[in-house]
Amino acid sequence: MHQQLSEEVGEDDLALGRLYPRLSETRRVAHNVARKTVLMAAEEGRCHAHISKDNVDDLLNQFSYYPPPL
Repeated sequence: MHQQLSEEVGEDDLALGRLYPRLSETRRVAHNVARKTVLMAAEEGRCHAHISKDNVDDLLNQFSYYPPPL
């Protein structure tokens, strides 16, 4: 999923010499990488669940962990 990760680095970040997305964007980037991974696995027949572009975000949100604030 390195291609998806590289797509998450914006032009502004690249201009500043950043190779990876900002740490503050971790949750959004992780969601997008997971989304791409799940959709590729579904296309390859590696998922037991019925996954589509329409329901993948709901599925990922269902299994995402949001720790309580400190």
